[in-house]
Amino acid sequence: MIGSLLINSNINVKVNRTREFVDAQYPLKKSDYVFLRHDSFLNCRQIFSLGKIKILREAKEVGELTSRDRTLVIDYVKNSEAILMKQKKQYNLI
Repeated sequence: MIGSLLINSNINVKVNRTREFVDAQYPLKKSDYVFLRHDSFLNCRQIFSLGKIKILREAKEVGELTSRDRTLVIDYVKNSEAILMKQKKQYNLI
């Protein structure tokens, strides 16, 4: 399994926008990424598990996070209270 996070165009206004929720939205700047159409947010509150076969069959690589953003995102996820310790262990985050 591979863990993934979702990129959102905006912070979802339909969910309860608690401080913890907003703090877990990592900003991504369009100027740093050719694959973004506008500034966006990476949701660091939930890891989605995807099978390697599904990714190989259906995914298309569009780019990757800058090394600075990758380091900060990993810290966001490691420190998230919303992500279960079991998942953090599963993806070698602790």
